[in-house]
Amino acid sequence: MPSAAESLTQLTSREREVASLVVQGLSSAAIALRLGLSAHTVRKHRSNLMARLGVQHRAQLAALLHTADTGNPNALRPGC
Repeated sequence: MPSAAESLTQLTSREREVASLVVQGLSSAAIALRLGLSAHTVRKHRSNLMARLGVQHRAQLAALLHTADTGNPNALRPGC
């Protein structure tokens, strides 16, 4: 199984956008408003992120993404 860092490189640009906003502490509803998506779609993207990165809780996801973002500022930028 790939490491979390390796998995980050496999995220779609939309998953990276959602991940970046999760790190900022935004709720699914706030992310949905910002990206022009439904809250259901945002929850699905977040669920996909959690499955790809092997975490089971939103707090774990946020912590892992924050660590990746501070260790590599481009890690969560779409297209990087």
